This record gives sequence, C-alpha cells and structure tokens, in this order.
Amino acid sequence: MADDKLILKSRIIILRAPYYKEIVSGIEMGVKLESKKLGVADAIDDKQAVSVAGALELPLALSFLTHSYKNLIRNDLLGVVVLGCVIRGETEHFSLICREVFNGLQRVALEHSLPLGTGVLACDNKDQAETRAEQAGRQAFNACHNLLLLRQGF
Repeated sequence: MADDKLILKSRIIILRAPYYKEIVSGIEMGVKLESKKLGVADAIDDKQAVSVAGALELPLALSFLTHSYKNLIRNDLLGVVVLGCVIRGETEHFSLICREVFNGLQRVALEHSLPLGTGVLACDNKDQAETRAEQAGRQAFNACHNLLLLRQGF
C-alpha cells in the first residue's frame, strides 16, 4: 500500500444534498472526525464544498465536478465524498431515487477514475438515519482516502 502521507497533497471535496439537514450534518461530522483521526483534515477543501437540492441531483453535480477538476483527477490529486439521505416513504419513489443515485454516482466515478466515498444513507425512517449518520460519514471518508492512496500508489 502507498505511503499514507501521499493523501496530504490531495484535495477532498464534499458534495452534499442537505434535504435532511440534521442527518447530513451528522454524516459530515463523521467525515471531519475521521479525517482528523487520520491526521489528514487539511485535505478536505471546505471552500469547494458543493450543495445540491436533493439526492437525485448528486450524480449530475458529481459529473460537473469531474469536468471542472479533470486535471486534478488525472494527476491523482482529487477525491470526492458524497453525502445525502433518502428515507423510505409509502410509494415506490424511494427505490427509484436510490437506484438512480447510486448507479449514477458509480457510473461517474468509474468513467473518470475518481476516488469516491459515498455517504448517502438509504433508510426506512429518520431514527435509523440519525443512528447511522456519523458512522456513514466515517466510512465514506475512509473509502475516498483509501482509494486516493491506492490510486497514488500505481
């Protein structure tokens, strides 16, 4: 595995859909806590954080980011952590939104070889989302961080 200090030259941008503001704030708190724990909090570029209306807009916003930062991606210097929450309602809408969001994010990441951490919760209710929020942020940061290290090691 690559030297863990390689991440320090990289930038990690947070892309969030704060429709459920408190939950997404909890996820983001997990991202920040994990980055501090790993000693790479400076890698998160808060000035470049992007917010969109809802989860369905995340894949297109990620595509915009990849085009704007293609040189950083090409030079192994950019990762993105995506944050959001979708809560099941009484209709099929939940399943449709989740499928499109996760497929869209993965498609963009693969197309651009983008290190991506996905902290988008798909939960049955708010209590479940609140319980999982911080851990989801920690896991999303770790996924992005590890992919950046892996990419920089090649």
